[in-house]
Amino acid sequence: MRRAAGVGAVIALAVSLGVPTPAVAAKGGTSRPFHVTGVVSAPVTNDCVVNVVGPAIGTHIGNGSNTFKIDFCTGAPPPGIITAANGDQIFDVASGDNLDPAGIVCAPDAFFAVKSTILIAGGTGRFTGATGSFVSSSCISGVVDPATGVFTLILTFDNVGTISY
Repeated sequence: MRRAAGVGAVIALAVSLGVPTPAVAAKGGTSRPFHVTGVVSAPVTNDCVVNVVGPAIGTHIGNGSNTFKIDFCTGAPPPGIITAANGDQIFDVASGDNLDPAGIVCAPDAFFAVKSTILIAGGTGRFTGATGSFVSSSCISGVVDPATGVFTLILTFDNVGTISY
């Protein structure tokens, strides 16, 4: 009891003197704007599941990466992992897609656009227990390697929403 009162007094003194003190998030985290952009790609083979990966840059992650799976056989929502520059990860899952929505401007070579609602479902490091959601606006294109005939899917994305951690 006496120790707790002493800690409180030290914090009060530090605040009154203008000494910087570490920020402490509210229980359940603080809701913050979240914006991540990037381009991911993957070769498409005869497999049902395609592992898509590529660089991403954004708030709370710096220069990181985005990884997710697309299941062409079952159409199951792809789980995803956004990895921050320091290795901390955000786990997410798509909750719905809208093909060719109005308002998304893609390059002329894009096949189509997709707007998805993505839910944040925890993570690692500072993102442990993270929650939130974002809308992912994506343009889908691709190229065929003339030497191998393998098609590579290219997805350019812009994710905007909120995250709490």
